[in-house]
Amino acid sequence: MTHQVGESRLLVFVMAHRSETHVCDFFDRIPTRLFNRRDVHFLVCDDASDDSTLFRLNRWLTDHNVQNVTLIQTGLPQGD
Repeated sequence: MTHQVGESRLLVFVMAHRSETHVCDFFDRIPTRLFNRRDVHFLVCDDASDDSTLFRLNRWLTDHNVQNVTLIQTGLPQGD
């Protein structure tokens, strides 16, 4: 994927910790026109949660055929 010089892009960074009950609601509130665009990308960082945050979000993304999201997980909590 190549981008033109001066082309605007948006990265939405989402930090999650023990968010299994809220993370899908968060993505439900995002306008659908922002999904699967080459100029918008979502980066979700799970802060070493001991719950099902990433599992639930990954299932939501699959169910909604959303592909412009990257999921990562830290090995140790980075904050309180």
